[in-house]
Amino acid sequence: MLVVLLTSFMVSCGDDEDKNGNNSNNADIAITGSCIEVGENYARIEGFFNQNNVTTYKSSLQIGVECADNDSFKNSKFVQSKVIEGNKFEVVVNNLKEATVYYYRTCIKVDALNYVGKTSTFTTNEKSQNDDNNKDDIDKDWEDWLKDVQTEIKASYGSYEGYLYTMSNESTKEVIKKDSIFATWTLNNDSTIDLHDVPAALIVKHLPDSQKELKEAVSNAGNVKIHVQLVYGYYYHSPLMMYAYPQTLTFPIIYQGETHKVEVQFYNYEEAAGTYAQYMMKDGDTYVHKNIIYLFPKALYMDNKLQAQFTSASFLIWKGCKK
Repeated sequence: MLVVLLTSFMVSCGDDEDKNGNNSNNADIAITGSCIEVGENYARIEGFFNQNNVTTYKSSLQIGVECADNDSFKNSKFVQSKVIEGNKFEVVVNNLKEATVYYYRTCIKVDALNYVGKTSTFTTNEKSQNDDNNKDDIDKDWEDWLKDVQTEIKASYGSYEGYLYTMSNESTKEVIKKDSIFATWTLNNDSTIDLHDVPAALIVKHLPDSQKELKEAVSNAGNVKIHVQLVYGYYYHSPLMMYAYPQTLTFPIIYQGETHKVEVQFYNYEEAAGTYAQYMMKDGDTYVHKNIIYLFPKALYMDNKLQAQFTSASFLIWKGCKK
């Protein structure tokens, strides 16, 4: 079943310093961007996250924008972005008052710490006298948008080929091409993705050296298939956003001369910002059918016992086009 997700998760970053003193004004990590678009009751805002200065996190990482109608950010709302391209992200803040000055700033939540950028402002538009007369046009625009999204979802189904890359907390750049591998995957019509022939060695590449023997045993298991459940959503299509729920990967290994069951758990998009897939049907006027997938390994179990946890900044990237 397809689910079009149109709501944003909202909490509060709070004042510049909360009761525990956990907020930090740090423009090196949280960089406030521009207000790209503004209406009577909404604003679309960009922000930037300098990932080089946050290499690891223990339990949670949330990226978004904090917005309030006062410069002290009392009773503010935090709108979280589920997608980041490079170091840039966008959010849409809804349910705003018309003709009102709002203050906003990028807010990066890393475990118990909140990093905030510089404060900027925007003013929502005044209500038009013709708004009531335009209701039918708005409804039709919504129906047209929904049809476009459904068309793009159907167009995304099929087989893809491209390359599988790895990234880790040692570097925020993709590995050079000779270290990447050719990859194939299928975007199914039941809102799932099957990632074929994924080398187990690539999944455990960034496990700590203390797990060297186990790492070698897993690597010798050969290729595996990763199955991912998708939730479709975002505020616009092209690109079409697909939030990822990877299934636990289970396969046998030979370790110290005996057969054992290994399980690899992945973060889903609610646990780690950036766990998603993206599909773009058009690049300008050209049909390209591009697909990009980000997955974060979380933990490795053997015989139902936790053996190792992956560094939080290690992840796998699939990039390619429809066959």
